[in-house]
Amino acid sequence: MASRTLKQERKLYLCAHEVMDDERRSRLSGLLRNHGDHLLGGVFLCPLTDEEQSKLAQAAASLLDESQDQLLFVDFGSERENWTNSLTCIGKAWVPGVRARIV
Repeated sequence: MASRTLKQERKLYLCAHEVMDDERRSRLSGLLRNHGDHLLGGVFLCPLTDEEQSKLAQAAASLLDESQDQLLFVDFGSERENWTNSLTCIGKAWVPGVRARIV
């Protein structure tokens, strides 16, 4: 009998960075864009499993100068929860992007 793998649940992470060097900032932004949606400035919304978040954090750490740069992960919980009810937007409306998963 074949073993089953449990599908890991994705959580939504708000990823916000402050990077002092243009090249490092560009590389980190590209990395985060590959994992989620760019919201504004240095802020991204990324749906990730625990394993993906850990790997993303490791990849990001290799790009940053820890004495100058900072990357924050805020866990919004399950991507199935409707967290947008707690979002207040002033100015131009924020519309969530549509992401397709290619397996």
